[in-house]
Amino acid sequence: MAIHEPAVAQEVDERTEQISIPYVPKDLSDPVRARHLLMRIDAAALKACGDMGGLSIPTQEIIEWSDCHHESFARGVAAFHSPTLTRMADTIDPWIGSTAQKH
Repeated sequence: MAIHEPAVAQEVDERTEQISIPYVPKDLSDPVRARHLLMRIDAAALKACGDMGGLSIPTQEIIEWSDCHHESFARGVAAFHSPTLTRMADTIDPWIGSTAQKH
């Protein structure tokens, strides 16, 4: 079978999965609670980018170091409109991924 027309590039899937992150106002002002909120934001960013249980370690690492993860984490922090949370996010490694201690 011959193809008589040029192939058309497939459009990139730009849909974004939205994940709710429950919080209370104190999470934005208390440093310990803000740190835990950042870990929840990071976990949600990873999930939105495809991280799930059962993936191989190389696949998990690709997701953790992806632009999707980095940008999702940054957008998640910005969505709270909290200078305190933003400062804390700027001072920690934004690529905390699954190596973060989750208490």
